Formats: sequence, structure tokens, C-alpha cells
Amino acid sequence: MSLVLLVGLLCPWLTGCEIAWTADLLEEKAKLEQDIAMLKRKLEEIAGLDEEINALRARIESYQKKLEGMRQANPEAWRRLQNRLSGQAAP
Repeated sequence: MSLVLLVGLLCPWLTGCEIAWTADLLEEKAKLEQDIAMLKRKLEEIAGLDEEINALRARIESYQKKLEGMRQANPEAWRRLQNRLSGQAAP
């Protein structure tokens, strides 16, 4: 059953133009509700990605702290490692 017919049956006091206008508004409302549902799903996806990003940031910070501790514990070995990684021969 079309929306125009349904509005006409449920609201017999409305004129033809009012019925069509009301049906158009109801169709637009349904489209907007679909758009809102889609946007909510997208926001949930973004929130999930944000959680993953935060977890990765925490891991990176942890590794940075470990590397800094290693550098401070043995600066000479750290310098040799950096030289090796950059392609320079260790003296």
C-alpha cells in the first residue's frame, strides 16, 4: 500500500494536497532515520578504530620507554647499534 493511500485512509479529514504533503514528509522522515542509523554505525566504527589507535599509541610509548632505558643503561652499545643501523662501521 502506498504511503499516500495509507495517510488518506488514516486521516480522512486531510485534503489531497495535505495527504501528499504528509506522505512526502513521512518518506523524508524515513530516509533521515536511515541516514541517522548509517551515521551511528559509522561512528561506532570510528570509535572502534580510535580504541585500536590508542592501544597502538600505548604500545609505542612502552617501546620508547624501553629503548630509552636501554640507551641510558649502556650508551656505548647504543651508539654502536645506531652506527650499525645507519650503515656506518663501528670504530
